[in-house]
Amino acid sequence: MKILNCPICQKIKEEKEKFTENIYKHEKIYLCKNHLREVLSIDPNIEDKIIFGDGENCILCQKEEEITFSYEGKIVDLCFFHLYKLKERIKDEDWKILAKRWEDYRIYIKKLIESYDYKGEKIKENYIYLIFDLFFGTGRIIR
Repeated sequence: MKILNCPICQKIKEEKEKFTENIYKHEKIYLCKNHLREVLSIDPNIEDKIIFGDGENCILCQKEEEITFSYEGKIVDLCFFHLYKLKERIKDEDWKILAKRWEDYRIYIKKLIESYDYKGEKIKENYIYLIFDLFFGTGRIIR
């Protein structure tokens, strides 16, 4: 089964990787706890660049919102997370495509789980990530 990558998740991931590579160019930055954890997992030596506190706007949260709401591509290619965020853009003709695609995904996931459970094998970690990516848009998270 061919499972599509969400174009918004891909773009966000690319932008985060660029930001993390160039983080030393910034004087001080504020990151929310989710993005802080993500950036520290990549480079734990940037603690001196980060401002802790409330009331600030996270640079990466702002970037994610900007990328999400400026998306102009096909709405049917998105993960559930971004479909929900852009739900007002879904056209009537897109519903049939989405329903068919997500029914195929549901059948695929059900077969995947049944096959590994039946054989007594563990489901591979990358398959679990793939399932979460489909539903929660976690493909945008840098692992």
